[in-house]
Amino acid sequence: MPGKSAPSERRLSHRVPAGAAVVAGALLLIALGWFALFQLVDQEESQDIESAKLANANLVRAFNEHVLHTLNVIDLESMTLAGALERQGPESVDLPTYRRRIATALPYVLHIAFVDAAGHVASSSLAMPAARPYAGDQDYFSALQAGGANSLSVGRPALDPAGKRSIPLARRVNAGDGGFGGVLVFSIDPSYFSQFFAAASLGAHGAVTLFRDDGIVVARRAGQERTIGMSISQTSSFEIMRRQPKGAFVAQWAIDGVSRVVAFERLAGYPLTINVSSAVDDVLAQVRDKRATYYLFAVSATLFLLLASFLIAFLFHRREQAARELIAARESAERLLKGNLQALAELTKSEARSRAFTDLSSDWYCELDDQFRFKTVSANTAKTITTDIDSIIGMHPWEASHWELTDEELEAHKATLQAHQPFRNFEFWRRIRDGRRIFTSTSGHPMLDAQGKFTGYRVVGQDITERKRAEQAMRESEERFRSLLTASSDGVWIHRDAGLEYVNYALVRMLGYDRADEIIGRTVYEMIHPGEREALRGRAEWVASTRRATPITQTVMLRRDGSSIEVETTAASFRQNEATWIISIVRDITQRKRIEAELKRLNAELELRVAQRTAELERANRELEAFSYSVSHDLRGPLRAITGFGAILMSEGGDKLDPKMQGYLQRTQAAAERMGMLIDDLLALSRISRHEMSRQPVDLSSLAGKVAEPLIQAHPGRKVQLSVAPGMKVHGDPGLIRILLENLIGNAWKFTSRSDAAVIGVGAEENEGRRSYFVRDNGAGFDMRYAGKLFGAFQRLHSQSEFEGTGIGLSIVQRIVDRHGGKVWAEGKVHAGATFHFTLE
Repeated sequence: MPGKSAPSERRLSHRVPAGAAVVAGALLLIALGWFALFQLVDQEESQDIESAKLANANLVRAFNEHVLHTLNVIDLESMTLAGALERQGPESVDLPTYRRRIATALPYVLHIAFVDAAGHVASSSLAMPAARPYAGDQDYFSALQAGGANSLSVGRPALDPAGKRSIPLARRVNAGDGGFGGVLVFSIDPSYFSQFFAAASLGAHGAVTLFRDDGIVVARRAGQERTIGMSISQTSSFEIMRRQPKGAFVAQWAIDGVSRVVAFERLAGYPLTINVSSAVDDVLAQVRDKRATYYLFAVSATLFLLLASFLIAFLFHRREQAARELIAARESAERLLKGNLQALAELTKSEARSRAFTDLSSDWYCELDDQFRFKTVSANTAKTITTDIDSIIGMHPWEASHWELTDEELEAHKATLQAHQPFRNFEFWRRIRDGRRIFTSTSGHPMLDAQGKFTGYRVVGQDITERKRAEQAMRESEERFRSLLTASSDGVWIHRDAGLEYVNYALVRMLGYDRADEIIGRTVYEMIHPGEREALRGRAEWVASTRRATPITQTVMLRRDGSSIEVETTAASFRQNEATWIISIVRDITQRKRIEAELKRLNAELELRVAQRTAELERANRELEAFSYSVSHDLRGPLRAITGFGAILMSEGGDKLDPKMQGYLQRTQAAAERMGMLIDDLLALSRISRHEMSRQPVDLSSLAGKVAEPLIQAHPGRKVQLSVAPGMKVHGDPGLIRILLENLIGNAWKFTSRSDAAVIGVGAEENEGRRSYFVRDNGAGFDMRYAGKLFGAFQRLHSQSEFEGTGIGLSIVQRIVDRHGGKVWAEGKVHAGATFHFTLE
């Protein structure tokens, strides 16, 4: 034995590196274990993220269908109303009455307004203020004015006239010549979408956002409305959603800085996108709870392996007499390690089974024993019961929460369990701990042991409340849509591949039938005049391929008795169940066509009468010109002879006449001169009526000063205070306006001639919302009872001995103001002066 001591020592010395190798191996095993653990956690987090993407995508599709349906209803309603505005004119459509009529079917329409081509609100379902609001600066107005497509334009959310936030949905209204006639605006309550979005269970940080293609937020989930109207166009998330019609991704949300799982989809036919997002922290909450358990186990295993490896390394350093103990300790450590690996394998199998449960249901799972009592439950089961989760073990499921089932339904379910049969999608309402009602769907499968003996049930469940509510909302929306079609006074038909699937009662009456089923099942071409069928086929193909609405088109339809009626129709298409459907609105215009024909006949008759009256007027003007020539030339000759010979008598034989004869001769000459003045005034009045107008800017202040200057120079001894307001500008014929001022200022000068301190003023003022001008004096004045006679020819309120004149001047003023499209009137009081007012267009 002593001879073997050295080799044993050498073997022991060779074993010293083996201890270090054990420690290194243990460290390597620990590293591999932690690496596998991290991989497992990452895999579970990735799976939960993908599940959240799928769930959010399903919600996006449900919300997309609801929003798209709502917009299609508004699109149809606005198209009908826009057609009425184009045909009848804005003043013929009563928007308040129209809004009240659709209020029940479309409660989310806050109000309706029509904005004319100049950008002013011409009519509204709300009370109109005195000053018409201006909407020409709105983005939807400029887009449609520039020639936007015949579809809805979604405007930027803003406060409406009632102070409530609204979403403007606008449609172009064409003028009679096909040009831009204005915009029809339906203001939608964004809370209608917000409340619908709030029905989804997305956790504390979940969000639903509806935004335009330019990034403007249109609607958000209830409680998050403060971001409505903001822009997300500068965010990386918006860039992702802008590049493709739908998808899902994980990113930090720019609005609130929360990392989110986002699913999105663009609305077909509209410049809108909807997204649903869940906070990553909410999605991974359950996985992170499990991760703590994994880490606890891994730390325990790591400490054990480290302790075992250091123990083995220590034993390797002992001398040869401890070799057997060292080997035994190493074998013991290997057995312990093997046991831990088996435990780890069992844990992995258990986790795989739990993962299978989780994959089967996105909400909760449980296991029942052979008496249908809870044996194991998942943590999420607490959301579906009325008691603590720790106390439900041993209870039947129908005892742990209130199931809203009839006795027959509950007994039928128990019979399925007693028969050990699998069940799927067992759906019912239940009331949970916080008093809320949720709609759940459960599925179960019996469990059997190795001998095939029944041991219980494995059950998974899902909260489908949001889906059920969305389905209910969809049914209610469809019912409102059907009621709207039924109540419409215009005919409506819906067809697929030309086969009629629906007609409303208005169309049944229009075509002379008694019931809708007499038309449904036939083709649209049977209802159209043969000469119009090819055009109808072309329009149907265009609508189906472009997904755009047709312009209003006139065509001819056949009634039941074979007679034809003229109609206006427009059509649009929509997709449903992988098929293209076409909906058309039909309006009977037969009576309108008769009225139009009658109007054309009356217009032609009117034009003939106008031509006849024009010819008569031209003939009268020629006669007037002939009369003027006669007055100017034929009458002046005798007058010149009278005044000439009278002057000769006065100059050569006046001293031979007695005073009485001289007075007669003077009176004769004065009468002849007055007759000449009358002829001049009559000719002036005639020339004014035939004068060719030349409108241009006229400085009324400067012109009044020029008119008054000769009067002042001709009467230097008179004391007259003359005032002319500066800056008076008008647009008219300068020559006629000068004659007007000469007559008015000349009258003021004449009728103040007996005043010691004469005052004459020329000025302007606002009168009944219109700018008027006046000539005022403090002269003789007149009695207002005779004001109506002032502007008639030869009408005088003063005798010739008081104030000379012919009585034609104010008639000339009246004629000049009339030719300018204005108005003239006078105010006065005897011995207190007079004021003559006039306006010019």
